[in-house]
Amino acid sequence: MWAQRFRFDYSPADCKTFHDAIEEVVVPAATRLYEKRRKKLGLETLRPWDQMVDTSNHSQLKPYQTIDEFKSKSKDVFTKVDPKFGEYFQIMLDHDLLDLESRKNKAPGRTT
Repeated sequence: MWAQRFRFDYSPADCKTFHDAIEEVVVPAATRLYEKRRKKLGLETLRPWDQMVDTSNHSQLKPYQTIDEFKSKSKDVFTKVDPKFGEYFQIMLDHDLLDLESRKNKAPGRTT
């Protein structure tokens, strides 16, 4: 099967060696990180969704205050990436093609 799948850059033995290295180095390191997170959160058991919790206690970033400021800063970034890209974004702004503000019955998103 190895030859049928055109796996010529590495052998089954290489895969076994890689697996063993992960088991020996990465798994214990991850276990230590998960245990540290579990203790920080004060939980008995760490669940997958607990990985999304910010444990740093830093205040939430506020990169902009208004939608207009968001649009302006976005245009600046797009223009720095590529001036043509900034022009395209300006066309979208000029034709009111962006629906960025939150409102009732709109799917949730992060605008603030």
